[in-house]
Amino acid sequence: MARIQERDLTFDSLEDLSDGRIAMLLKRHFTQVSGDCMNRPNDKSKRKVILEFSFTPVPDHDDLSVCERVDCEIECKSKVPVYRSKIIQMRPHRSGFIFNQDFPDDLNQPSLYPEGDET
Repeated sequence: MARIQERDLTFDSLEDLSDGRIAMLLKRHFTQVSGDCMNRPNDKSKRKVILEFSFTPVPDHDDLSVCERVDCEIECKSKVPVYRSKIIQMRPHRSGFIFNQDFPDDLNQPSLYPEGDET
């Protein structure tokens, strides 16, 4: 009969859970947060990566006062600050909204190019 390979649950043993999927998921979230830091270095808001373990006890069928095992669910999530653009002035129109392509922050600013000459 094959022997059960037991391991303590540690940060290092995450590589061995679910064929390494938990560790890969954690790395993916680290990569996402790292990329956001590089893309928006002036946004000093905190970025978070959360690895959450939930444990549900399962009692022994014959003796409900004994915990036979626990069912563990692992959730990995990350939070990056919300991206907000600069204010863009728009005019409501029956087809939706209109904005100034050359000067998005000033709806009434004349175009840089005479009409029809965009070279």
